Parts: sequence; structure tokens; C-alpha cells
Amino acid sequence: MVAFLLCFVLAFLTPHLSIEAKTAVKSAVKNECEGYPSPLPLIQYDDSTEEFKVPDQAAEFFSRLESKVALVIFAGVGKAGKSTLINNMLAVPHECGMTVSTSFKPGTRGVWIWPTPIQTSPDAVVLVGDTEGLGAPGAGEDFDAKLSTITTLLSSVYIYTVRGQVSHRDVTQLQSVTVMAEFFEKKFKKSLPLPALAWAILSTNFKAPDSSHEYIEWVLQEKSDETEENAKYNEVVRVLKKYKNVASIDPVTFFRRPHSQLDTVELATTPYSSLDSKYREEVEKFKSDLLAANIKPKPIFGEALSGKRFLQLAKDLCLEASILGGTTESPILRFVAKQAAAECESGYFTAMAQADTTNIALLHRTHKSAMNEAKVCFFEKAFGGEKNKENRVQWDLTEGALSSNFSVKAVEANHSVVSNCRHSLAENIDRMYERKFTVAAELAHFVRLIKAEFYAECKASIHDKAGVLQEREREIDQHLLSVKLREGRESKSRYEKRIVFTLVFAYALNFVVQKGLGFNTGLVFLYKLCGVMYLSFSFIASHDEYLVKFLDIFQSLSDVASPFIAAVSSLLHPYIRHDPFLVGAFEYLYVPIFSCMAVMALNVVLSVLRWCCCRK
Repeated sequence: MVAFLLCFVLAFLTPHLSIEAKTAVKSAVKNECEGYPSPLPLIQYDDSTEEFKVPDQAAEFFSRLESKVALVIFAGVGKAGKSTLINNMLAVPHECGMTVSTSFKPGTRGVWIWPTPIQTSPDAVVLVGDTEGLGAPGAGEDFDAKLSTITTLLSSVYIYTVRGQVSHRDVTQLQSVTVMAEFFEKKFKKSLPLPALAWAILSTNFKAPDSSHEYIEWVLQEKSDETEENAKYNEVVRVLKKYKNVASIDPVTFFRRPHSQLDTVELATTPYSSLDSKYREEVEKFKSDLLAANIKPKPIFGEALSGKRFLQLAKDLCLEASILGGTTESPILRFVAKQAAAECESGYFTAMAQADTTNIALLHRTHKSAMNEAKVCFFEKAFGGEKNKENRVQWDLTEGALSSNFSVKAVEANHSVVSNCRHSLAENIDRMYERKFTVAAELAHFVRLIKAEFYAECKASIHDKAGVLQEREREIDQHLLSVKLREGRESKSRYEKRIVFTLVFAYALNFVVQKGLGFNTGLVFLYKLCGVMYLSFSFIASHDEYLVKFLDIFQSLSDVASPFIAAVSSLLHPYIRHDPFLVGAFEYLYVPIFSCMAVMALNVVLSVLRWCCCRK
């Protein structure tokens, strides 16, 4: 009653009130609506750009809606009473619910929804939507067809509202819906089904028929005159007759006048509780039948629309609205191809999300396999397969987008893998420094091991492996060179001592044997050679690059002689191991002793050969 009085004041007394009084009345109405949410714009039309769009409020609402969504749309010509019926059905005061206009201009622009979802199952909700009246003066070209296309493809139930009686105009207004119904019935029945169609006849002044089917048959009669206009009308009638409906919803619902003594302007300010009881019974029965109908969310390619998917579908429809409103099949095929692409893209992204990004080669194989599966999925779902031009164009766009996405993902994955390889190599190099190698041969062996380990464990490409290794290879080589030089300098004195010992030992032995026994030992060559070697080695040791090459050659010679020296050492070791002096002497004298013995043996062989030659 309070709401009724407030509305009465607003409607009749506001023009005569002062500014303060007007503010007070508006504040009272605002307080009256505090317990109700505000209607939410779902689709808006920009007159300047002639484009449909989904406003930010709707995008935020559906982004947070996790349940599956079923939309019940109320459509019809302007001033049919759609908004009034919705408010009465939801038991919401007119000033708080859908906009009800008492002027000649439309009250609803675009598509609006009541933002309180009606829970029909644990994971599904129903939303009620109100649309702008069809056939409004000044509407742009194909506006009604575009709006009907959007609402038909978004809704699960399409309720066409008529005031008084279904007329020729009402049937004609449904032409765009019936064109799509015929087209989708043939080609997209399974992938993108149309909504159930029901009629709401408001403010009837006749007795409701016993059967709604009897009324439909009487209203939807074909015209006998053979004109082009009648031919189009008859085609619409034929489609509407075979349009399938939800079994538990009566195809036609009749509503008497809300109040027998109030006109339209007065009804806009009359609270629901003050309307005729018979009318309220009809509204309540209609609401209960609608909710008991087990209205299911719109399935796209077999999958019910979630809030986010519903939002994306609405955006796609708004984007294509400028071309989807006509009767041409090409735009609709393109729209369905886009939906098929979106459906199959999800499988691709799921496979890529599960792929091992640490193995670049495996990631490439997964991308190729998932792309092939997405292609097969797309051409199975999109009507016409690869023969359809719209499908081929759409797949080229989809393939390009997926490949571009993969390229970015591959670059990121490769960067991560290369970073891991670089980190692993750095750890091995740190181990190399921690070992503090003093022998170049051991360090070189360790370097070969860490390189082999790096190539085995790093999952990057060969080119990237080589690049990462090249970044640190100079550092490794410099460290190896420094160890070699340090080893060479440390060994310099030891090598010089051995050369000097060999020289002195050879000279002394040659002097004793030659002077005492008169026997030519050939050791003169040895101690002269040692003198030359001493000078040469001193020159080599003063140049780093010569020293490194000399050490490599000497290491090779040592590798050849080491088995012999090890064998002799093992034979002599039992005899000298108890005497430290003998052990030390052997360390410094085994080279001159073996050298002298080798030269003397060679000299004896040469002497025998000369003697044999002289006898001959």
C-alpha cells in the first residue's frame, strides 16, 4: 500500500511539488526499493555506431556466475506488457523492477535481465530477461532481426508476448526467428539447438479456449491469396506450426486484464497485491509451470553454457549482429564455425597445459598432435566440413592463433629450459672450482665429464646447448690453462733437477768408465743432450704458450713410459721401501740411471753392428 501511495504521488502530484518535496518523494521510493536488486543490462545498442555490445556490468556478473545458465526471454512488439508481466511474475514493484513506461516511447532498450538467479538444480540457474519491443518507430534497418537473432540464440525459452489477440503483425515479427528455426533445424539441430517457443496472450477479452493447440491452429492459418507477401507469411506460419516446444509448458498461456477498472497508466502504479485475484492466480500458475518445466541451460555442441561461456557467446553474437540479422546463411555458418572453433580450442589448451614444458622436443610433438585433434574436432562440429568455405577460413584463423600462442609458449618454455641448463652448468663449474685441481690431466678429464653430463641432462635444442656451453667454455678453458701453467711452473724445478742429475750422473759415469776401464760408453752424447735440453727447457718455460704445448707433448711421452717405470718401481720397491734415503734417491736417480743404461745399451748394440759389418 505504501508503494501504491508513493507511485500515485509520483505520477499525479509530482508536477505540482516543490524541489524539496520532489526530493523527499524520490528518497521514499528509493527506500522502498532497498530490498530489491536493480535490473541488469545484458545487451545494449549504440545508436551512433549502430553496434550491439555487452556492458561491463553484465560482463562482471556472468564472470562471477559459476553455475550453468538458462535464459528465459520475454519478447514481443512494443507496449505488449512484457515488463509488467515479468515484474508481476517476480512479485517486484514496478518502480523497482523492469522499467515500465506509460508514455508512447519504449521503456526497455536492448535486453535486460533480473540479476537474481532462480536455482533449478545444484549446478544450474534460470535468469529472466526482458527485451526491447519489436517494430518500434525509428528503429534501424534490420534492427528487429538482429535483436531477435541474439535473443533466440542466447535463450533456452523464448516467450512471445501479445496483447489481446495474435495478429498478422505479430506473426510477421517472428519471421527472423522462423528463418533461423528452419535453417538450424536442418543443419545445427544437435550442435546449437533453438529455444522452446511459448506464447503469452495478455489482456484477453474473450474466453480462453479449452485447448491451446486449438487456438494455435486457428491463429496460424495460411492465407489463400497468392501474393509474394502472403507467401512469406505462409512460410512463417508453417514453421511456427512445427516448432517444437517444452512438453511441460503450455504452448499458449492466456492472461485476463490485471484489473477490470484501471487503465494502462494506472496499472503501472498499482501494486501486485491490488490486482484482480483471478489474474494473480494465472500469473502464479504460469510461474510455477515455468519453473516446473525443468528448463535446461543452452547446450553448445553438447555442453551446457556456464556463466563465462554464456558471456562469451553474447559477445560473439553482438560482434556478428550486423550480419547475422539478415536471411543469408553465410553469416550464420560463420558464427557456428566460430563456436566450433572455441569448443575445439579448449581441448587443445587442455592438452598443452598438461604437456611437459621442460622437454622442448616433446612440447613440439604435443602441439602437433593437439593441433591435429583440434582440426578433426572442428570439421566434425562445424557444418559442411572442409567443403564449406566459411569453415576453411575460420580454421585458418584458428590455426594461426593457436600456432602464435604456441610460439609464445615455446619461447617461454625454451627460455625456462635454457635457464635450467645454464644453472646446472654453473653448478658443475662451481664443483670444478671447489675441487681445486692441481693436475691438468685430472681437470681435463673432469671437464669432459661435466660436458657429457650437460649434454645428457639439458633438454634444450642442440643449438641452444652449444650456445649455453659456449658462454662458459672460454672460462673453463682459461681455468684449464691456468692449472696447466701452474702445474708447469711447479714442475719446472723438478724437471730441471732431473736434467741436471742426468747430466752430472752421465758425465761422472762416462769419466769413470772411460778413464778407468778405457771403454767407450757413449754417454758423452747424453750429457751434451741434457745441456741442450736444460737450455731449451728454460727458454720454453719462460713462454706460457710454449710451456703448454711442451707439457702436452711431455704428458704423452710420460703416458708411454709410465707402464715401464711403474713395473720397475714395483720390482725395486720391496728392497728400498724400508730405507727413506733409498726411496728419495730412487725418486731423483731413476731417470739418469735408466737414461744411462739405455744409452749404454744402445752404444753396445751399435758397436756390435759395426764389428759385424767390419768382419764382412
